[in-house]
Amino acid sequence: MKQLLIGWVFIGAGLTASAQFGSATTTMLQQIAALQAYLKIAEKGYQIAEQGLQTIGQIKNGEFNLHSAFVSSLKAVSPTVANMAEVAEIIGLEASMINRFSHKLSSYRQSAWLQPAEVSYINQIYTGLVNNGLECITALANLTTDGELSMTDGERINRIQQMDTEMQRQYRLVQTFADQTDLLTAQRQQEGNDIETLKGIYGIQ
Repeated sequence: MKQLLIGWVFIGAGLTASAQFGSATTTMLQQIAALQAYLKIAEKGYQIAEQGLQTIGQIKNGEFNLHSAFVSSLKAVSPTVANMAEVAEIIGLEASMINRFSHKLSSYRQSAWLQPAEVSYINQIYTGLVNNGLECITALANLTTDGELSMTDGERINRIQQMDTEMQRQYRLVQTFADQTDLLTAQRQQEGNDIETLKGIYGIQ
């Protein structure tokens, strides 16, 4: 505030160079008086705010014990949530997807019927699958661990059910992608075999 007052003084000093010295000085004094009045109002406001904070603190520490207990209960996971069938299913589907795709990726890398760019694309999908799986399992752990999230049982159950539905959708997508890739490699292999057969028939080296 002192710096602000000094600023006003410098402004006033600059105005003294003007021909309207008297008017500028009067204006400056009025502004300083207004500023002092504002400071008094602000000081009273700060006192009110401080008292309000103290009151809120007293209420939080005293009268709102029931509220604190309720908040604590939101961070506790009930057996109903922890033992949901969807929890085990989400973990199982995630592990199955990663395990199956890992084996598929290994065979795709050794396949003579897939281009390097195609294998690279499949590898990117696998990496995304693994990263998404880690995020999913972390989120599931938070939902089923005491003290991590402030949610009701209903909110936790709803979220876990949503995750289970999404995991089932992803599982179907992974199956479809793997089946289509297997079909593509089988078709290319068949075409290659047919070409070799034709070469043999016509004596083409």
